[in-house]
Amino acid sequence: MDSNAFTVPVTATDLRVGDVIKWPGGRYYVVDTPPESAARSEEYSEPKIAVSVTEMNVDLSRVGNSATQVHPPEAVLDVLTPRPAE
Repeated sequence: MDSNAFTVPVTATDLRVGDVIKWPGGRYYVVDTPPESAARSEEYSEPKIAVSVTEMNVDLSRVGNSATQVHPPEAVLDVLTPRPAE
């Protein structure tokens, strides 16, 4: 993949299943679930949302490591374009 791939800024609440997040340091994650309120919201002093993601290789093949990312709803993430169709 071209390291200069185009990205669009997307707030965490506007992520879609299939979006690929370009993370600082050259990591990529595909969104597996729609954003939802963090399951343990009482642990956070401010509202948080959670999405399940799978780590991707630079060529966008799946590494297979799944994780949950937790972000403030207004957090802006870099998402590769084109985004998946709705």
